[in-house]
Amino acid sequence: MIAENISIISLGADAITKIVYEDENRIERVANVKDVREYISRIDEMIYKKLKALSDT
Repeated sequence: MIAENISIISLGADAITKIVYEDENRIERVANVKDVREYISRIDEMIYKKLKALSDT
């Protein structure tokens, strides 16, 4: 998980997805909210943010 050359998709409260854009030599992180109840109530938003970031790769 420490490697900075592969994308990692994470799920769950306080999880952080890491997306590697090799062409642009950059890394973007997409974080989920920490509170479990809030994560559950906003899960559609969390999924949308990750899908949007992944579609840009």
